Amino acid sequence: MICVIHKKQDFLKTLKYVLDKEKAEIIGTGMAGSSPDVLNEQFLAIAALNQSVVKKCAHIIVSIAAREKLSNSQYHQVTKEILQDLSYLPTQELSSSTSQFVAIRHYDRDHEHIHIVTSRVQHNGKSVSDSFDYFNAEVSTRRIADQLGLEIAPVSNHAIASRLKKEFGIIAEVSPEHQKNIKLIHNPRKKLTSKQIIRQAIEASIVNRPDISTFIERLETKGIMVLPKIESNNLLGLTYILGNVKIAGYQVYRPYSWAKLQSEYGLTYDYQKDSFFLEKTRMKALRAISNDATKHKSFSDCAITPNNLQKLELSIQPSVNFKTENSSEVTVENLPSQITHNLSTEAVSSLKVLPKKKQQSPPSDASLTTPKPTVVTSNLLETTEQTSQKLSSIIVNYMQVANRKLIEGRELRVELTQNKLQVSRIIDNTPVMQTNYFNNQWNEQLNILTTNQVRQIEHLKSLAQQKLRHKQTKNEKVTEM
Repeated sequence: MICVIHKKQDFLKTLKYVLDKEKAEIIGTGMAGSSPDVLNEQFLAIAALNQSVVKKCAHIIVSIAAREKLSNSQYHQVTKEILQDLSYLPTQELSSSTSQFVAIRHYDRDHEHIHIVTSRVQHNGKSVSDSFDYFNAEVSTRRIADQLGLEIAPVSNHAIASRLKKEFGIIAEVSPEHQKNIKLIHNPRKKLTSKQIIRQAIEASIVNRPDISTFIERLETKGIMVLPKIESNNLLGLTYILGNVKIAGYQVYRPYSWAKLQSEYGLTYDYQKDSFFLEKTRMKALRAISNDATKHKSFSDCAITPNNLQKLELSIQPSVNFKTENSSEVTVENLPSQITHNLSTEAVSSLKVLPKKKQQSPPSDASLTTPKPTVVTSNLLETTEQTSQKLSSIIVNYMQVANRKLIEGRELRVELTQNKLQVSRIIDNTPVMQTNYFNNQWNEQLNILTTNQVRQIEHLKSLAQQKLRHKQTKNEKVTEM
């Protein structure tokens, strides 16, 4: 049993295709009527509850081998279970999270197959998520085939085979075509994204339960570099690098987090054996990131200090991704002397602010009228160690101006504890940068910041300048009085 899923914008065309076939037979539905027009009206009435879903029609085709046979009642049960596994139908009765559907059996091929037309908008107006539905459908059809005593078709990758074995005790072969992305098979004109390329490379590299060194070597032969995250001799995670794309394992595919690679695929890590190799791998990846950052000018020489504040040319950032903590103000204590000095008003007044460009034809949406800031960066080659030092200075200078020890934004949280500075992702509290202040400088312990996260931190310097200007203006008014 195999399954193919298409998403369409038009219910009527799909309904006409599946119902106008010779001998087409409805074998299951939760709707009234049987003609394309009548069914289309019902689909559209519910679909109107959620205008944000563009492709509201899901067309699912389920096929079995030519030598296998199922009855209409069995196909009705297959329809119900697939729709439940893909979240179109609830597993409990009397739930509002139900989608309309109609299942039609065709007899125009040598092999038996059915067409399921369903709505991605449910009766409660919520949309059905299609994340990983191709892979969930593979698991569903193999599970149902095993339940009905049918042949277990090969699956597209090792992750699905592992899930079938662990959850249902089903042994499924991996197709020789498993390295082809399933969406690419359905639409050959599509090109693989960097994320898909990395995912396929991981799939091919986890075969036969390798140790971490072998796993990384396999990826490097495919042009993918690996940045290991190590703390206290423990390997906490892996970040994969392809060109200018840097992505964590769990973001590539949830089952490919480091914890899952160990528990599900048998990857091993021995600090005594692998530490030297991983350190070499880490330095190689950091050099690649540094070179790419310089090439694309992603990192800038822009820490706010009295020595370089006058040299910066910045446009004031109108809005940033960070906000200060909504609590009573606290005094920042124990800051290193090198960066705790007060920024002089003379340094602030010497800033050169780039003029905002005038818009020739302002857009109708007022929210789009704010021009994007232009940050002039330096051409200096920086290592990630230097980048961490500069970003740490930016953060602490902002904390000093804002009188905060904690900064929290939409994506990142920054906290200063004595002389330790840590930047973490809010979604999972994973550290992405850590520095300690000793020997009169910030020393890097961890830096796996993405380019976008670096930009978010760099925006703090503009906000610090705004606050300093505001304080300067306020002081001038007090002096005049």
